[in-house]
Amino acid sequence: MLEKIIQQWQKALRLEAKEIKENGNHIYPLTNGKRMAVIGEDTYYLFQSPFELSLRDDIPIRLIHHEQEYDGQLISSLGTHLLVKIQASLGTTVHEAQLMSAPWELLLTLAERFDDVPRDKQKRIHALLSGKPAVKHPQNETMPSLKEAIYRAWYNKTTYIWGPPGTGKTYTLAHIVAEHYRRRKKVLVLSHSNAAVDVIMLEVAKIMEKEWKEGHIIRYGYSSTPAMLRHPTLLCNRYMESLEPSLVETKINPYNIANVEKERSEQKKERKKLEQNILDEAIVIGTTLTKITMDTSLAEKDFDLIIVDEASMAYVPQIAFATTYGKRIVVCGDFKQLPPIATADNKIVNHWLKEDIFHHAKIVQAVENDEEHPHLLLLKKQRRMHPTISAFTNHHVYDDKVSNHPSVKEKQAIADLAPFPGEAVSLVDIQRLPNVALQDVTTSDRFNIASALMTMELLHEAMKNGITSIGIVTPYKAQARLLSALIKENIETPKNIVAATVHTFQGSEKDMIFFDVVDSFPQIRPGVLFTNRDEERLINVAVTRARGKFIQVMDNKFAHARLSSSYTLAKLTKHTSKHTHTPVWKTDERKLFTLIANATKHILICTSSPSSLPPSIWSAIDRKGLLTTVVTPSKQAIPLQAFDYIERDTLLECVIVDYEEICYGGTTFAKGKTSVNLLLTYLDIQPGTRNVIHKQEVSFTRNRDMKLKDYVTTWITCPYCSSRCTATSFKGNFRLQCTHCGSILRMLENMLQAYIDYVGVSCHTCARPLQAEEEEKDVYAICYKCEKKTTLEQLS
Repeated sequence: MLEKIIQQWQKALRLEAKEIKENGNHIYPLTNGKRMAVIGEDTYYLFQSPFELSLRDDIPIRLIHHEQEYDGQLISSLGTHLLVKIQASLGTTVHEAQLMSAPWELLLTLAERFDDVPRDKQKRIHALLSGKPAVKHPQNETMPSLKEAIYRAWYNKTTYIWGPPGTGKTYTLAHIVAEHYRRRKKVLVLSHSNAAVDVIMLEVAKIMEKEWKEGHIIRYGYSSTPAMLRHPTLLCNRYMESLEPSLVETKINPYNIANVEKERSEQKKERKKLEQNILDEAIVIGTTLTKITMDTSLAEKDFDLIIVDEASMAYVPQIAFATTYGKRIVVCGDFKQLPPIATADNKIVNHWLKEDIFHHAKIVQAVENDEEHPHLLLLKKQRRMHPTISAFTNHHVYDDKVSNHPSVKEKQAIADLAPFPGEAVSLVDIQRLPNVALQDVTTSDRFNIASALMTMELLHEAMKNGITSIGIVTPYKAQARLLSALIKENIETPKNIVAATVHTFQGSEKDMIFFDVVDSFPQIRPGVLFTNRDEERLINVAVTRARGKFIQVMDNKFAHARLSSSYTLAKLTKHTSKHTHTPVWKTDERKLFTLIANATKHILICTSSPSSLPPSIWSAIDRKGLLTTVVTPSKQAIPLQAFDYIERDTLLECVIVDYEEICYGGTTFAKGKTSVNLLLTYLDIQPGTRNVIHKQEVSFTRNRDMKLKDYVTTWITCPYCSSRCTATSFKGNFRLQCTHCGSILRMLENMLQAYIDYVGVSCHTCARPLQAEEEEKDVYAICYKCEKKTTLEQLS
């Protein structure tokens, strides 16, 4: 039976590798590379990506620079920052490069490694999945959870620890490691990310303090965690160089490269030999699941205990393979958070790579049936979140199985800070802003510039009031990229400010979290992430990243209209709406005038109707005399003397100056070339495009100061119900709309003539009265002598 399961794993891994290799987009642009460290043959560079990349730590990559390819490894990624390792030096800075990811190599290697697992170690995999090993630990209903976890790990072959957010998973696992070390039992600590491994290893070092001997506890692999880098002996490379200073990187002499390369080759052999000796002598080793797959340095060791943290994010075959490295295993995670991600649409891939180990071990089934699983321990006290934040997840996600530790009251100090002092949970309802959820034309991913800029305004306010640990989570990559660019270009010190997708943020936490929902009209329904089988898990992760303050930014009108109350997002909105704030759209003409006045090269206007911008702003743009591109459904209503025109049914209301400053809806402002270029890429608007050049001149004067739209409101009534009409824009054309029955009507020739006679509209050039005329349902005013036409939009 187990052999068939292993064969299924191998098939699933190969199918997923094939899908990634054939259909994935694996070449990504990188900029602003900085050399962070040189360790042995390896050089580490920190790069920035224009968008967030969802890539696993320690996967193989190739770095392309000046048409040369360098094999390497992705050490870590968060948001748009990526740390990579290559066996070459490209200088202290690298302005541009490309990253070619090869995650399929990890999957293929893992599939191959199962061929080398002996039968006696395959029994460990069976124990992991079956849940049938005998329960041998002492049992006592009043036993504290920490003591029970230590007993379970010591006595039982398999232990599952269910650790909801903030319940002390790291603390518990570190104490398990410490107790095993005191008895000189060998432990291998694993997780999917370098950051997660660092957290546990640092906690172990803190608990043990002076109890452990140098070299007994080793963090194997690269770390970018400051506390780990400062520690003199935890990190394998640092400890190795403290033992043998001669193995520190040889400096390159450009006039003696041959001798240097020879020295480096010898040095590499010495480093590898010493590294293996350190690993053989170590009692506790921490590294990633990817590392043990790709690196065979630990393959011959047989540990007394394996610990896998954040297990719900790992593929089941990864954890199964890790099981073969030790006699007993502790699997820790939270099946109420997001599962691992696989892309292939295949039954066997869906079964084994898109669901976590807790489901396959039938633990979830037992919990849902209110049954006790003999190998499951639930950590019940959360210490991370303000009680008002955790109240939602404790009840709606964890069915009141989790409660608050008394210490969470201290989070009120964060909640007391602005924005919205005293509120730990708030809803910012943007329904009264000109917000629209659109789709990136290249990926169909959703973005909402109004919610992004609203979030940025609140972010600025939070930072002014002393909150520096802030995260913005969103379900959509396009929105995460836009927010990341806005943070980079509008925040002076963005070190602890991160914008990322919910999936990427899993495992992290911040004092304050903004949850940018994005979804709004004109989308027909909420995105699939809010309505699929994992929707509860996504909301759970988003909420539980916050320690003291959680602010949800969304269009509540859209949610009420399009989202069933049974979905978790609707339940969350009900929870956050107890403190609702509804900003109002009001054009800030002074700021908009200043923005236009400072323009030097170009002005771009996106609008559903030119009438949405005040006439004074159009006049200011006209007087500026710069090249102006207008993106709108119809050019007829554009009140400029000269302009470029891009015909587009757009719902955006924004002014962009010099392709680096943006005003959205006349009320929110931001700057940055990257942010603007990203937005224009989403909209498929190419800077400098000259689709139509159109010139207009003033063609009429009025004896009475009344615009056509005001005349309509005052004098024209609906032919169906006799109620008043108003002027509106329908599909880019001037129309009348009844204020009672809502009927949409055309302006007729006799109506226009009545207006011309009433107001006294005459030709600006020859002063003759204009005449109304209709041609193929197009009504306009004309001077027969000068042959100049005036549109309904111009008269309005």
